[in-house]
Amino acid sequence: MSTLRATNIKNPDSGSNNIVLSAGGGVVISGVTTASSFVGNVTGNATGLSGTPNLNVGILTATSFSGSGSALTGVGKILQVVYAENGTSTSTTSSTYQDTNVTATITPSSASSKILIVLGIHISTVSANAYASFLIKRNSTSIYTSGSEVMYVSTIDQYRTTHGITYLDSPSTTSATTYTIGIRSSFGTTTVEVNRGGKSTITLMEVAA
Repeated sequence: MSTLRATNIKNPDSGSNNIVLSAGGGVVISGVTTASSFVGNVTGNATGLSGTPNLNVGILTATSFSGSGSALTGVGKILQVVYAENGTSTSTTSSTYQDTNVTATITPSSASSKILIVLGIHISTVSANAYASFLIKRNSTSIYTSGSEVMYVSTIDQYRTTHGITYLDSPSTTSATTYTIGIRSSFGTTTVEVNRGGKSTITLMEVAA
């Protein structure tokens, strides 16, 4: 087999070298490069790509990516985010969970998507010796319960705190899905309340699966 030895390859009408071969085996190509596919590792700057380039690469390194990224696929991509906050108080002495105004709705773009729920719940015990707990409902179905999440045993009759909860749900639907927080008094006699002098927040993130 013969070997073509050259350091530069140049079109006769070009003002500069089009392909430069380095001693270490690197190749520098100027101008427009057309190929049906690229296989291997791409590093450095990849500029001027047009049409529908299909890069089959192990590692793609770039200083930046531009565009909306709406067509990107793959596990872990955040497809959309819904955020809501609410300061309307809801109180109860019931041992049965009562809906609050802390709620948000998201419509998944794929039935395989996960919904990451991030809550900041401002919850209070308004009576002495009170236990408060809360749940997360997907539409009318309970998907998470906190247990006795807030406790205050004292002659002082009020305790306020904000609880942060993260929960990953699999709704398996592309229909509008509403997540609502419910609260209850674990004893069923003392008073517990959401948003007593504060606000609660709920964030829903659709995660590609």
